[in-house]
This record gives sequence, structure tokens and C-alpha cells, in this order.
Amino acid sequence: MIRQNKGRVWGLARQVPVAVLVNPTGQHVQVRAPKVPWQPLHTGLVDIGKQYVNVDLKCGPDDVVRFAKDVIDEATSAFPDTLLLTHAQNLRGVWNTLTNGRIQLDSLGFGAAEPQPISKLSGLRHVRVRTAEGGETPECYGVTDDGTGQPKGLWRFLVPRVYGSTTGKPSTHSGALKGVSKLVPGEHNGKLTAPKPKAQVWNPQFIELLVAGLQDGDQPEHWAALAHELRDAAPYVRGTTVLPWPLHLAEQIEEYLLPTKITDLGSQEVLGDE
Repeated sequence: MIRQNKGRVWGLARQVPVAVLVNPTGQHVQVRAPKVPWQPLHTGLVDIGKQYVNVDLKCGPDDVVRFAKDVIDEATSAFPDTLLLTHAQNLRGVWNTLTNGRIQLDSLGFGAAEPQPISKLSGLRHVRVRTAEGGETPECYGVTDDGTGQPKGLWRFLVPRVYGSTTGKPSTHSGALKGVSKLVPGEHNGKLTAPKPKAQVWNPQFIELLVAGLQDGDQPEHWAALAHELRDAAPYVRGTTVLPWPLHLAEQIEEYLLPTKITDLGSQEVLGDE
């Protein structure tokens, strides 16, 4: 869900569902929105911007669920094996069967109808991604007999089908110290360390991967591993993205829904400075 209702200067309220479809090679990326058919990303972004810029559009839950069902049917008809990635905090407010209390394993709910067994959706798998937004996933760090660190990997969690995805320390935090607390004394490399309130520290964000839908014979860790690896798939990003690449692309589409009047004004200002 792309939302432009955050009280910005133009005062318009827009809520637009978008879908990104990446083929198995990662070389063909398509985008879709209501009233915008599947097309390559570069042309789709322009069409979505033209369709929804300066438009007071509020897609309700029924519209969103109908759109989700359409794009899932279209994707599974094109590819015999399809992984559906959803972002819990972003979507569950309008697609409420993604909430913890309503989601059902190996089923997919569309509105008020009974959840549909995923086996009836040819080749579809579903991984729901939950980030640290709102403090919903735990803060984490790695502990061994020798100390603490920032491990990168895919981790089994407390219950079946739930995995954790963490990344190593990014280059932007290369100077962050390990084994140091801003608040309490500790021990690092066998030595006591005093608190360092001004120290630069970093811990990885724990991304939860719920393997919510599988086909017969599937191993959940295989699809969790694919979602985890997709965090490193963006060809234009040096580090790891918070969301798997297709979701990361979908999130960025919001940048193309800026009103043309404001963007034109910005272009005029730049030209004037030249």
C-alpha cells in the first residue's frame, strides 16, 4: 500500500495498492496498480504517476483485497511457482487476514469469504514479512562464549514456520563498536568495559519471516531462505535492504506519486539556479 496521507503540504489523501512481479532471473520486473496493467517497471512508474498524481483516491479494504486476488491469479497463471511476499505492518490494516489473529497457515483469505486453501492457487507460496516498525520484532545481537557480535544469517525462531533474517554490519556503520553498552558496564575480550554513552554502536534489525503458505512437499526453510536472500538482490544497492527486493521496489513507488505542480516548481527552481 502506497499512502500519501501523512499531512504533507499538498493536503491530498491517496491510498493506492501496487504489486511488483520479478521473474526468476531477476531481469524482468513488472509493476501493476488498479487501472494500470502489468508493464515494465520504467513505464509502469510513469503511468502510475500519471494515473494517481493529484487525485484524492482512497482504496478501501474491499478494493485492496480484490486487487490482491487479481494480481495473484495473473502471476500464478504466468509462472508455475510463485512466491507472494507481503509486508505485515503495511498491508494488514486493509487486508486483515494477514493479522496474527486471523492468518491461517496454508490458506489465503480474501475479505469476508472463507480462506482459500493455497493448494487451489496453482504453485503459490506465501511469506509474510514483519519488520521492527513499531517495535514488533525483538532487538537482537549474537552471543558466544567469546563475546557478542552482529551475526548475519537466517535463523530458526521459537515456533515452526517462523524465521529471523539479520544482516551484517553495513559499511555506513564500519566504525561501530562491538561489546560496548551506552548504559551498563560489560565484558569484552575478557576485559571489563565501562559504559560509553557517546560510543557509536549498531545492532541488526531482526526481520521476521513467516512462511505462511506452502504447497505439498515443500520445505519451509527453502522459501524462508529465498526471502532472506532477496534482501541482498537489489542490483543498485551496495548493502542489504530491510525488505526483500520486490517489496523494496514496491515501497519506492511512493516517490512517483508526487504532485506534478510541486515537481514542476522544483524543476523551474533548478533551471533558474543554472
